Amino acid sequence: DAAKALDGRGDTHWTTPENVTTGTLEIDLDSPVKFDRAMLQEQIAEGQRVEKFELDAFVNGQWKTIAKATTIGYKRLLRFPEVTAAKVRLRILQSRDCPTIRRFGLFKASTEESEAK
Repeated sequence: DAAKALDGRGDTHWTTPENVTTGTLEIDLDSPVKFDRAMLQEQIAEGQRVEKFELDAFVNGQWKTIAKATTIGYKRLLRFPEVTAAKVRLRILQSRDCPTIRRFGLFKASTEESEAK
């Protein structure tokens, strides 16, 4: 249930079925949203598990990879060029055990921060 990665609670998380070490967490945002940052957290009490993942956005009727990385751990912050999408998905490509995603968030950096680069 994707909602468990979005509820902000520390005692819930999204995971795959037992013995499944890859999976997809898809989130429907209801309407297009602009964002250029993502925050991911594993349920670290269960251990660091994710070894490789990609983040995709549904843009112009197709999935586009906007970020990829190796581990997530306690907290992983991702920066990427601004994108507008109504759906995103996190694809866990490799994990030591069933992945456990405690928190997922999308953010838009302020205009001042973006212009300061």
